[in-house]
Amino acid sequence: MQFFLPHTRDEAHTKQLYEAARKFCEKQTDWSVIPKKIAALRYRHNGREYIAAVGNKDYSEGEVLCIFETEIAFLVCTEDRGVFRGEPIIVGREEVSDVEYFDEA
Repeated sequence: MQFFLPHTRDEAHTKQLYEAARKFCEKQTDWSVIPKKIAALRYRHNGREYIAAVGNKDYSEGEVLCIFETEIAFLVCTEDRGVFRGEPIIVGREEVSDVEYFDEA
C-alpha cells in the first residue's frame, strides 16, 4: 500500500503533516520514532482485539491519521491525540499481534 495521510492536499502537505506529528509525538513521549511508516496494527487491549488503520475510525478517538513505532510502544495518532494536541494513544509492544507497513518509496 502506498503511503498516505487522510485529508492532505498533496505529497508536500503529507510530508509536512507527518513530520510535524512525528516531532510532536517525540516531544510528548520523549521516545524516538523508528522511521518505518505504519499503515495498520492489530492489538489487544483489556481483553478485546482492535485494529488501528490509517484513514479508519479508531474505536474511541476518531479517525487515525498516522501511526508511529518506537522501541517502547506504538503511537496511534488522531487529531486530538498526537497530531494537533494531546498525547498519542499508546499501545504497548506486547499488545500488538500484527503490523502492516506502507510500501517503501
